[in-house]
Parts: sequence; structure tokens; C-alpha cells
Amino acid sequence: MRSRPLAGTDLHVSEIGLSLAAALVQPRMARDESALAELVHRALDGGVTLFDTSDAEGAGYAEELLGRLLRGRRLEVVLLTKAGYDIAGTTNLMSLVGLSEAEQRRNKALLAEGLVVPPGRSGAPEDDPEVSRDAAGRVRPRDYRPDSLRKACEASLRRLRTDVIDLWMLQAPPQRAIEHDEVRALFEPLVREGKIRHAGVTVYVEPDADATARAALDWGGCPVLRAPLHFGRAATGLALTARAAATGKGFIAAPIPMTWPQPLRDRLRFLERDRPLAQSGLLWSLGRPGVAAAVPRIAGRADLEAALAALNLTPFSNVEETRLAGALEVDSPGPPG
Repeated sequence: MRSRPLAGTDLHVSEIGLSLAAALVQPRMARDESALAELVHRALDGGVTLFDTSDAEGAGYAEELLGRLLRGRRLEVVLLTKAGYDIAGTTNLMSLVGLSEAEQRRNKALLAEGLVVPPGRSGAPEDDPEVSRDAAGRVRPRDYRPDSLRKACEASLRRLRTDVIDLWMLQAPPQRAIEHDEVRALFEPLVREGKIRHAGVTVYVEPDADATARAALDWGGCPVLRAPLHFGRAATGLALTARAAATGKGFIAAPIPMTWPQPLRDRLRFLERDRPLAQSGLLWSLGRPGVAAAVPRIAGRADLEAALAALNLTPFSNVEETRLAGALEVDSPGPPG
């Protein structure tokens, strides 16, 4: 497993990162801690050093599990975790009943400023592991108030059993939160206190995800962006990697699907003569300029083995790159390497 420098930081990360998010939404895997531990140990044996998690995955369970499994190997890995979803269920700003006029004004202002996002539809499938839901299946509210974020950071440190988080990211924030002075003022103290090494932002399919990503890349306090870049989001992902490169920021491509809808498979069938499409998708994402690492959706051991094996496959030829660019309706940046 090769490692790559993560622009905007002093970190090097493995080309493939491991996230347990997709495994945790599989009923069998979620109940089988030994199977989850096997994934982590196999990833370590395969050279994975980037471990991508979130306080919202299993309401803190994924962080706790990684904290236990990585004991004794902490210095070998880069820990990336995220905060933003209200996993404790304490954000109840949507109800103004029984509040004073001053409290009502404050809560309305928080909603208007994007510091709190009410629960609602995310635009993602109901089983999507990138979106945090409560036990009833409702999308959790998001809370970007500085006090809440600081508490979330400190809770992640405890669950991960570490003194410092290498990459601590805001998860799915609205653009208004990214541009809020109080949010921006939070990161430097956390770095100075030794709680985090670097800050970042992760976006997915929120309605203003692309605008949030651009705002994050234009903000000097955000050295790393984690965002989708794959066959299904080629044009927008490539635009973000180009902007990241132009601003000297690191880019982590995530999540990368390991399965694709049939219409896309039909368009890319020419790739399957030499490589399974899941591995081709991972190779394509890793081959785009400016990408430091890719985090595939690993739902089980077979997905992990396929992802590790993809790194040994032959890179795309010039002809394949050209055909891919046409099929994906993007400009071809040329073959990787």
C-alpha cells in the first residue's frame, strides 16, 4: 500500500482509507463485533493507515470500537473523525413552546444562521450510511454551535482513546455555518490546545453541498475537504479537486460506491473486460489529480479485499481515459501517474 501526502497538512495517508459506516448499517455486521474487528485488522495488515469515522456512526460506537482495536498501534495510523449530527438528542430548537421571547429570538437566529439544522429529508437513500438517523429512522438534527462542537470533539477524543485527532471535520454543514465567524474561530484554539492536528469539512448530498465545499476551500482555516468523487459524481467532484489544488488544500474522495446502478454499468461496460467495475471506480477516483486517498464503502470482507486488490491492477490507458471521459461527460485529465 502506497501512501500519499495530504496537501494542506503534514500528514501522509494510505491511498485507501477504511470506514466502518457501510458495515454498521448491515444488520448482521452491526451485531458482530468480531467481524468488524476482522475488517480493521485486515485493513491494518493490508497497509491501510487512514481510518475514517464519525461520532454519528452507531452514535459513537464506531469511535469506541476503533479506540479499542487500535490500542498499541495509534502512532501507525491517521484518525479522521467528524462532528455535526446531534447524536445525544439534545437539540430541540425547533419547538418554541414554553420559551421566553428572548429564547425564541435566539433559537430563530440559530436556525437562520445555519448553526442548527432541523431534522428532515437529506436527499439520500434511507439506508445511506453517510446520513445519521435516530432509532425511528428520522434524520437527526445537526448542531454547529461552537460549544456543542467542542463538546463533540472532546467526546470523540475519549471514545477514540487518543490525546489528539489527526483530522477533525465538520460533517455535512450548511454553507452559512462554514462562513460563520464563531465556527471559524473554534478551530485554531483546538489545534493550539493539542486536541486536533488539522481541521476539515466533509460534504455529501446536502442541498447546498457544492456551495459548502467551495466555501470550505476558500476558507484558509480549512486545509482538507472530504467529498464524493466517483463515476456517479464525476463533473462536480473534478471541479472540487481542481479548486482544492488551486488553493493548496488536501482532498479525500469519499465515499466511493462498490456497486453501481445498471444504466451506469451499461455505459461503462467496456471497462469490465479487464477489471471488475467496482475496482475500476476506485482506480479512477485515485487517479484524479489532487486526490490523496479514497474511502470506499466497505460493507464486508469481500469489499475490503476487492478494494485492496484494485491497487495491483493496471492503470487506465490513454484510450480508456478518453472513452471514460466521454461516458462520464467530463474533460479527460489524462491517465494517472
